[in-house]
Amino acid sequence: REFSLLVGACDASKKVLSGRVDEGDSIHLIPGGIREMMLTDGNSNVTKVVLQNRSGFVRLAWEKGMDLVPVFCFGEKWTCEKVLFPKPIRLFLAKFRMAGSTLLGRWNSLLPSNVRSESKEPITLGWVFGKPIPVEKLKTKKASPEEEKEMKRVFDQLDKDGDGVVSGAD
Repeated sequence: REFSLLVGACDASKKVLSGRVDEGDSIHLIPGGIREMMLTDGNSNVTKVVLQNRSGFVRLAWEKGMDLVPVFCFGEKWTCEKVLFPKPIRLFLAKFRMAGSTLLGRWNSLLPSNVRSESKEPITLGWVFGKPIPVEKLKTKKASPEEEKEMKRVFDQLDKDGDGVVSGAD
């Protein structure tokens, strides 16, 4: 997070994003964060994204009348190894929404590796861009019950087992 802020990213709070949109900026939200980091298994071919309680980007799109373009990157989890802190430290850090782990890349630094650690295969990142989803600006400040229901239906379709996590094979 801190590195991202240093290189020009901004906080993903509604207030900050709304202000950026009002200034004429486009927004690129990168899915993933602490919850995904803790769910990531670098030896697995499955990537997990937490959607539960993460609908603010849809609400912002409704308020501003901005289309949504789904984008996802596959393979990035192989660029670093996750090192978990001891459980008491992880539990303490979780109270402050901080990661209970760190990442080690090439030469045990934060530089990403270009080969998988276990097989030494080259890492290829795959970017997938979905079709833009048109979003009409709401006429009121709040979504109607029908709109809320539709958003829940879409998220539920993605979340096959109901745990708030979307999984897909790399």
